[in-house]
Amino acid sequence: MCPGKTLKKDQGFWIQELYRNDPELAARLRVKGKFSEEFVNWAAKSVHNCDSRFCFVDIGGRVTNENRTICRDAEAIIILSGYPEKIQEWLDFASEMKLKVLAVVHSRLTRLVPDATEWNRVEGGVFVGQAIDLDRDIQRDSKTIAALAAFLIDVVSVNHKENLMNSMTVSQIASMFGKTQEDYEIKGRDGARQVHGLNWKPAELPDVERVLKPFSALGTPWLIDGIMPQWLALTVVHGFHPSVVSLADTKVKGGSVQICQRKTPKGEGAGELGWTVTEHDDHVLVEYSSADPISAEKLEELIPPELPAGKPVRLSGRTATWGVVDVGMAYAHVAPAVFVFQPGTGYVCSVTHRADFVLGSVIN
Repeated sequence: MCPGKTLKKDQGFWIQELYRNDPELAARLRVKGKFSEEFVNWAAKSVHNCDSRFCFVDIGGRVTNENRTICRDAEAIIILSGYPEKIQEWLDFASEMKLKVLAVVHSRLTRLVPDATEWNRVEGGVFVGQAIDLDRDIQRDSKTIAALAAFLIDVVSVNHKENLMNSMTVSQIASMFGKTQEDYEIKGRDGARQVHGLNWKPAELPDVERVLKPFSALGTPWLIDGIMPQWLALTVVHGFHPSVVSLADTKVKGGSVQICQRKTPKGEGAGELGWTVTEHDDHVLVEYSSADPISAEKLEELIPPELPAGKPVRLSGRTATWGVVDVGMAYAHVAPAVFVFQPGTGYVCSVTHRADFVLGSVIN
């Protein structure tokens, strides 16, 4: 999710111009129907790939699964409605999709509400107001809409500057709960070797989650830099949720990889990893492999396979840390728990949403 990706309920400037030149054609073009699967996928991908300051997308007047798909990588929403009773429905939608509410504007037609007047103000950082006569046949300028535009320019400008400054190192996360470097032994294929650094232990994951929780409430993007076990990386990224998180990697273009947000497992999976799913009585094992390193540029295409509901998932395989985390985040909110395998340690519980699966617990 890039800075300024805002979902807005609006028809677009091109249709407004067409109303001036050919109102009959404009009226025919505005005949509404159902969104096709192709359109929904195109719209969702367009929002995901947008890197401009503003990206306004009209999602129509109904809360639908299609709109949920389109909004999954958006950051904020502007609610413009002529039906006051519908406002709460859209506020609930915003809460569900983790969208920041930038504005709530009531639209009134004076031919229906003769005494309607325009007004606007900012309450708690949210622009609220009433706009009148937005009927395309009238083409009347609205002071409320003009004020909304000025508000958005100010708000997005500030947020954009802040978004560029959020970074945190693995060492800083450790220091937040008093963890320090130490001498310890690493076992590998060629034997054991002595190192000095952060000797991360699965039992420390609850502390990691605890210290990151206040930062998740900020809702701003984060860059995490430093070496860490894959099971720890998944807990860290999940700890910042719903904020966008990128993991530093000097081997890829740009030096970092953004973890995809709200990715949904589907079918037998897709992308550069080969998937193997094995269902057991108490869990589902998802294994992955690739002959060559996966491409950061194609991470969006990496879709993990759909799994039976209600069972924790165990991840096992060799690939980039950001690849494992991306897969883990896709399962993080559809499975009761996500375990990540590390040779010599076992399956570490990196994400949990049920009391019988303890964060940081290890299964051999």
